[in-house]
Amino acid sequence: MCLGTLTMGPLQKQLSIDKGAELIVEAVKLGVNILDTAELYQTYPYIKKAISMIPKEHKPLIISKSYAYTKEMMKQSIERAISEMDTDHVDVFLMHEQETELTIRGHMEAYEYLLEAKQQKIIHAVGISCHSIEAVRCATNLEGVDCIMPIYNQKGIGIIDGTLDEMTKAISGAHSKGIGIIGMKALAGGHLLGNARQALDFALSCDTLDTIAIGVQSYEELLFNVTCFQQAPINPELAAKVQAQPRKLWIEEWCEGCGKCVQRCTANALMIVNDQVVVDHSKCRLCGYCGSVCPGFFIKVV
Repeated sequence: MCLGTLTMGPLQKQLSIDKGAELIVEAVKLGVNILDTAELYQTYPYIKKAISMIPKEHKPLIISKSYAYTKEMMKQSIERAISEMDTDHVDVFLMHEQETELTIRGHMEAYEYLLEAKQQKIIHAVGISCHSIEAVRCATNLEGVDCIMPIYNQKGIGIIDGTLDEMTKAISGAHSKGIGIIGMKALAGGHLLGNARQALDFALSCDTLDTIAIGVQSYEELLFNVTCFQQAPINPELAAKVQAQPRKLWIEEWCEGCGKCVQRCTANALMIVNDQVVVDHSKCRLCGYCGSVCPGFFIKVV
């Protein structure tokens, strides 16, 4: 299990640095040894604080990501990560959210610097994260790639250019070439929370996923997820606590206002105002169906 830090940070739950760090420390105590972050997530301070509280021999591996597309931008991204997490290297550094062969080409200068940084042992492994099958296929043939972080969940929600079966074949092809696969969004950004155990069991059954990044916002969620990864029975009281945690529908500010989610919403909770989707929380049932048809994955339950 890889602990995702996006959900606890400023872009979602907005936990304090102390509370977020405590959650990371508890995860490490439970056996989690990989953390996922990104420059965009603004969670480096959480990790810095947590690392200061963890014995050196138990320090988790750290995965980070950047949207940088030039050598200088990527250099700055890596330096920022090392400085803000107060570490001497980053274990895995990825080009964030690559979509197509053209996207990867447009970031090639940044990628080449990642390879340089790997030679200098500033980072130890390089690759990409993505929501597309095409990006997985392109990265599989990219010289020097160590790992790929694709979206992968039971319903195929969020895959922007194909089916779950096609994504499964793509990551299997990469894995067969020795490329590590870091699965993400096993709960589809919150849309599969209603059947979380089933969704996690599905991801865990995929033998081409070397680790699965999953975000948490509370100790109860952490314990629930760890128990699922241990494939142990869930305490009904714990399951009830997790299910009872307050949620809300989150629409990213870069929503394109295509209206597909509005058409899908059976509660009439969504509307388009000034070319952007807004939600009436008094009507929203948090069913997540709107996110399942969102072409840009701009909508999620958090």
